[in-house]
Amino acid sequence: MSRFRKVKRGVSVFVEGKWDGETLVVSQDIAFHDGGRDSETWRYKRLGDRVYEGRREGFAETSILYPDEDGLHRDYFGIMRSGPFRGMRVRYRYVMSLDGDGTLNYRGVVTKWGIRLGMVAVRAMPDAVPAALLPTGISIAA
Repeated sequence: MSRFRKVKRGVSVFVEGKWDGETLVVSQDIAFHDGGRDSETWRYKRLGDRVYEGRREGFAETSILYPDEDGLHRDYFGIMRSGPFRGMRVRYRYVMSLDGDGTLNYRGVVTKWGIRLGMVAVRAMPDAVPAALLPTGISIAA
């Protein structure tokens, strides 16, 4: 949702994670309900104890991935690719967590100079997240 225009853009996202013991590859295929499509593939390498740095092909910025008591965090700067802020360098901050019943929660904000420009909140029920798609070898528990 856009903070200023109250725009909501429906989206469906298929996320696949693979861990080979050294690299976590996270692929996202994104289908916007207005017909737009996008895809991203991030490759994360371990920086230290429970901290990973990721890069995306054709993307200069890096993403940091780290777990804590709230869940698995993803934090990076990037250029807005659509909407009223297209072309603006902004900060993306997301956290993924699991409820006791297995529901995956994905919450995030997009900010510029600390001002929230947009937000995302997704809940994927256990039946909607096949176990085979969840990466193995990485725990989000602290």
